[in-house]
Amino acid sequence: MARFRSHSLSLLFQVFSPLLLLIFTITIHSSYGDDEDQEPQPLRGLELVELVCNYTSDSKFCVDNISSFDASPLWEKAGEICATALQLGRHRAEDAQTLIASLLQTSSAQQNRELLQSCQFLNEDTIDSLTRAADNLNSYSVDSMVDYLNDAANATKSCQLIIRGTDFSALANTNNDVIKFCEISIMARNFFTFEDFEKKL
Repeated sequence: MARFRSHSLSLLFQVFSPLLLLIFTITIHSSYGDDEDQEPQPLRGLELVELVCNYTSDSKFCVDNISSFDASPLWEKAGEICATALQLGRHRAEDAQTLIASLLQTSSAQQNRELLQSCQFLNEDTIDSLTRAADNLNSYSVDSMVDYLNDAANATKSCQLIIRGTDFSALANTNNDVIKFCEISIMARNFFTFEDFEKKL
């Protein structure tokens, strides 16, 4: 009888030992896997701004202007950076509009007036394109937004070519800012996540 019990216990040990070992192994693996399987937290705040800006042609300009924006949000989404750059670009385009009008009043040379008038038409296109880009930021048409941003940048670049070699340095600097803000908005679009589209669903 004792021999039978010993044989039974031995058999039970052989059956359950591998099972217990398997359960123990799965438990240990799961405990280690919890940390490994966690998705990395997305960057927020200044870190997100710096990430986007590092991909632009003038990262310092980008960080300085975006991070110091008066109505600065918490920068939890790339869409906020995109919207801010759009707003700043629109403001600078309007500054250019005012500057062109002022230069037209003070420039007596016909050639300079013709150059400025050409830039005036291009500036109107820039402002219109930036307005349309902003309208498309909060819709599914973000690709259209990028198209309008490119249109705005290209129109401004055309003005830059027109006034090259002139003494309109203030206008050239203002135009350059507009181009950079367009670039920042386009770059921020590449970092959009699902959160940037949640309000559009």
